[in-house]
Amino acid sequence: ISVSIYLFSGFFPLLIFVLLVFVSVFLYYYLNSLPSRLEQKWRLKAASQMVPCILYVVVYMKNVSNLEQAIRFAALNLQPPLSLDLKKIFWQVETSKFSTIKDALDAYLEHWRGYADEFIESVRLIESSLYEPNEARRTKILEKSMEVMLDGVYEKTLGYTHEVKAPL
Repeated sequence: ISVSIYLFSGFFPLLIFVLLVFVSVFLYYYLNSLPSRLEQKWRLKAASQMVPCILYVVVYMKNVSNLEQAIRFAALNLQPPLSLDLKKIFWQVETSKFSTIKDALDAYLEHWRGYADEFIESVRLIESSLYEPNEARRTKILEKSMEVMLDGVYEKTLGYTHEVKAPL
């Protein structure tokens, strides 16, 4: 823009040139970090729904020992970030990317490794409850999965409050 103004009028607008350079540098850094910020926002929203997700799955599986139906129940009752992820698991099974819901769920859980290990452990406990023939033991495992999830969230919250340096 500055060069075209210079060519037509013979006057070089230095102020416009400097402003355009600052705007372009700002846009570069803003747009460069946009995907990571969107991913972090998505992760935070989904992580906030993990406790209700585990709760829905556990409540459903206490009545009916069917992992697929329990995940469907959770997907229908959760809000979009995590519900879309659970619906994607079903889509991957229906399109034959994975042969079973367990395989698709295992692949999905790998995305959470390092971010929400308590969620992964809770889902693993829920999966292990499917192989338990004793009803009382199965219920105890399901309750343990809920306990693991709640304890993990409690520990993260406690760690966050200890890291806060400013007086509240």
